[in-house]
Amino acid sequence: MGCNMNWEAVGAIGEIIAALAVLVTLAFLAYQLKEFSKSNNAATVGSYMQSYGAAMSRVGSSTEVARIARLGDNEPESLSEDEHYQYIYHLGEFFTLWEGLWRMKVAGLVSPDHWATIREDIVALLVTPGGKLFLKRMLPLYNKNMPEFAKELKSCLNAEPTYTLATQDEPFNT
Repeated sequence: MGCNMNWEAVGAIGEIIAALAVLVTLAFLAYQLKEFSKSNNAATVGSYMQSYGAAMSRVGSSTEVARIARLGDNEPESLSEDEHYQYIYHLGEFFTLWEGLWRMKVAGLVSPDHWATIREDIVALLVTPGGKLFLKRMLPLYNKNMPEFAKELKSCLNAEPTYTLATQDEPFNT
């Protein structure tokens, strides 16, 4: 009987060790998942920033594109039909990027600080006559499909920009 007790004790100790091993494995898996999520989030934001930089570069890469963007922002009525079309696609690209970032923010993939910085870009564009006209066109779609994003965009219309987009009358000086 004494021998049976030892085997029972060894079995109980084995079960405890197995339970501890399972807990350690679960903790390790949770840690790995958290690290993977961080890495994945960083890659997502990095990809977004590359797209945002590329969109901005397109405006700065050509005086013609920059002219259309500037006129579209400040004097949209002066654009030709083709220039208006180009301007709409220019704004559409930024709105698509902002919508993507908004979705990442809602999913917790983007920090509030990062969104606040991009929101300043949105405000700077939406306070222009062209930005206001474009948003007026887009709001029915956003109100229907993304009401919280639409609400955020509307709040940008009432915000004071911390900077303005450079114009010929107001060159970028330090």
